[in-house]
Amino acid sequence: MRFERVGDFLVIMKDCPGPAPAVAKKIREAKVAGVIDAVPCFDCVGIYLGVHEPRGKHPSEEIAALDWSDLPASFEGRHFRVPVVYDGEDLEAVAARLGLDASEVVARHQESKFLCEAVGFCPGFGYLTGLHPALSGLFRLDSPRPRVAPGSVAIMGDQSAVYPMERPGGWWLIGRTPLEFVNVEERFFPLEVGDTVEFFAVSEAEAREFEGRRLEAVR
Repeated sequence: MRFERVGDFLVIMKDCPGPAPAVAKKIREAKVAGVIDAVPCFDCVGIYLGVHEPRGKHPSEEIAALDWSDLPASFEGRHFRVPVVYDGEDLEAVAARLGLDASEVVARHQESKFLCEAVGFCPGFGYLTGLHPALSGLFRLDSPRPRVAPGSVAIMGDQSAVYPMERPGGWWLIGRTPLEFVNVEERFFPLEVGDTVEFFAVSEAEAREFEGRRLEAVR
């Protein structure tokens, strides 16, 4: 493992001794002096430090000295199924750019097996890798939208995402989900690194049955 200092209060742990979510969990449970939180992302872990430098050893030294022999070889997070009304304002443009029918875009998105490899940009925004190759390769919009509505389902590059709250955005919008992904006041942030996600199509009428519900793991 190796550590890279980023500013005064963040250390990035690379070459992790196991799956990043399991490594972050172990660091949090170890309650290392000077460490506020450990957050997994892709194949590294961000270690957030307190305002003041701790006395004695640097937290990275304490972390390196932990017993890592009990880490699992792989990490299996929770699984989420997300209903989507595929009526996004970019759906036809996406289909045209990729040489597909809109129905094919919808079908390929549902076939994709997504893995949450990072959460960032805003609370609850999960970067979901695993987009079907037929849908991959789109660059960000030339002019990002100043407002993207909560629940918007989008794709970009080889990823998909759901905007959990209103934000500017440059991804391609292909649909929307009625589920609540985030509630900041109640600290409801269900999606985590290592979780898997699949999307399934619903009609407008069927979507109304999900209104008021929150994102919940099915396993």
